[in-house]
Amino acid sequence: LEGMPLEPGQSDVDHEDLLISALITVSPKKIILHGFQGKNANETITRVFDNRVTNCSGCHLCEKYLSRLHAPIRGHSDEN
Repeated sequence: LEGMPLEPGQSDVDHEDLLISALITVSPKKIILHGFQGKNANETITRVFDNRVTNCSGCHLCEKYLSRLHAPIRGHSDEN
């Protein structure tokens, strides 16, 4: 994947395609899906890797990611 553009709009290849291509190349024995990926990527990874895929049920990585999603943006307030 070295040299591949990683910014949206720089290529017709999106991040999910790059992720799936990398996983196919590396062919890991175990894949843990933490829920950060898009639904389509998760479904494709599960279909391709079948019994090597485990879905995370809420580890510290997921909690940290989800807390960032729900945290207020610095400098912005809901108050009027």
